[in-house]
Amino acid sequence: MIQDTSLLAYTEILENLGERQLQVYTAIAELGECSNTMLAEKLNLPISSITPRVGELRKKKVVRESHRDYCPLTGRKVIFWKVSHKLI
Repeated sequence: MIQDTSLLAYTEILENLGERQLQVYTAIAELGECSNTMLAEKLNLPISSITPRVGELRKKKVVRESHRDYCPLTGRKVIFWKVSHKLI
């Protein structure tokens, strides 16, 4: 169970995300669990603009590792991401 104060802090973090960070966060929330390559394809952006945003979102604790598995797009073993708490 999440404390109300934790949800408030989490909401404040989301309100202070940059445009690209919010775009990546929203894509992860929509996909559920996804790799950086899947995010890049969904957002039609180069992976070089996705990976740093995921790192920033991880530092803010709004995105976390879901699991490691083979990416359906590359066939490589990668980290899949998911949002910590879905608010949008």
